[in-house]
Amino acid sequence: MPIYWLNIDVKFKEPMELEDEEDEKTSYQKIYGYLQNIGATFPNEKALKAAIANLVYEDEFIDAANAEIIYEYIGVIPPNRVQKEIYKDRDIAHLLRSEPTNDGIWYRTGRGFYSDEE
Repeated sequence: MPIYWLNIDVKFKEPMELEDEEDEKTSYQKIYGYLQNIGATFPNEKALKAAIANLVYEDEFIDAANAEIIYEYIGVIPPNRVQKEIYKDRDIAHLLRSEPTNDGIWYRTGRGFYSDEE
């Protein structure tokens, strides 16, 4: 089964306003989308994209009608490279949710929000 590594860009059709928790004066920032890296194992790219859509659109933070998933990169990690590509990268290895050879999403970063229209 293919072991995928992907980078997604979830763009909002209309910007969302988020409260700036670091600002003492309750200000809001317009957010136009977010970036996220994901590691997942699925039988094919169609199943992968369906799972990513579920992940994104079932998030209570996201209005599915206001969001579009753009697949910036989809790559396949050969099974003989898993040890080197995943386990030897400490930034990835300590955040694994399950083994990369198991079905499903086994790694994801936090969302990197961006506040400029691109």
